[in-house]
Amino acid sequence: MDWRAVRYLILILAWRCNLRCPYCYNGESGDAEASPELLEELFQKLRGGAAPLLIQLTGGEPLMAPERLFQAARAARELARADGRKVTVALQTNGTLLSRGALLELKRWGVQIGVSLDGPPFVQEEIRGGARETTRGLELMKELGIFFNVTSVVTEANVSLLSELALFLGGYPNARGFGLDLLTLKGRGKARPADPEALEAAARELKRTLLALNSKRERPLASREINLLAETGRRGGRKDFCAACRGASLAVTPEGELYPCGQAAGVAEFSMGTLASPTRAAPLGETLAGPQCASCPVAGSCPGECPGRLIFNGATGRELACALYRGLF
Repeated sequence: MDWRAVRYLILILAWRCNLRCPYCYNGESGDAEASPELLEELFQKLRGGAAPLLIQLTGGEPLMAPERLFQAARAARELARADGRKVTVALQTNGTLLSRGALLELKRWGVQIGVSLDGPPFVQEEIRGGARETTRGLELMKELGIFFNVTSVVTEANVSLLSELALFLGGYPNARGFGLDLLTLKGRGKARPADPEALEAAARELKRTLLALNSKRERPLASREINLLAETGRRGGRKDFCAACRGASLAVTPEGELYPCGQAAGVAEFSMGTLASPTRAAPLGETLAGPQCASCPVAGSCPGECPGRLIFNGATGRELACALYRGLF
């Protein structure tokens, strides 16, 4: 395996989580936590690269393994210094364990923060739980002037309230933007996917709300999917949806197992061996394109869909992705 070819590293620090989200597909993975030795070996293997590298620290809930979290943040800084290349580190957290001390330590190491948030507090409480604690974390970041992004999982439960999410985030001048992850039909998750027609209508309303909201904000609140549409249109059509399509991403589990992306982690057929005995990275195919594209007004700007979600969601995934992009176009 060519470690220098990795451009996106998903580092799963621990499987443990203090919430029980109904769509979580990592919930049966146990309590394993990455060891200090595993992290040392991993970052040693990453040495010698020149291209920019994005490292996402995730879980479970990574703040349930704070020592490993800050060890990884320090190691990433040392990697950037040793190789003289850009290394960006981002934390994905449910926000319930964000404390003043943790936030200041994350700021010290230049870690970007992403919060998993499915809507304003009443929606978050109904779907994920822990809304009061998550909101406290958001308020702390606002007080400290720490920027954050949000990722929302779109399901039947919150699809009609996507505009409410934008309005809620509008109250945080330090909120940079949000991305919408369609439900992945994998593992123990019991949530139901959104209805495609409802999703398309909600996406149209979300875009109108966002335009009105940003007309009053000093720093516009960005939509990842709207930006993807615009970027794809500017470059004259889509190429690869993500690094996994090029075989340039890698997910590492707490046990040291390797997979092409976070969506595929834990699925034996996608195994790339272990940290001690890796195999060659295999690009994930992307199959969103089809006969329906010929008459679709979004065709020239469509960025495609996450290949991992398409593998697990099949025809449902294609239909939902198309509905989302039509609504936001």
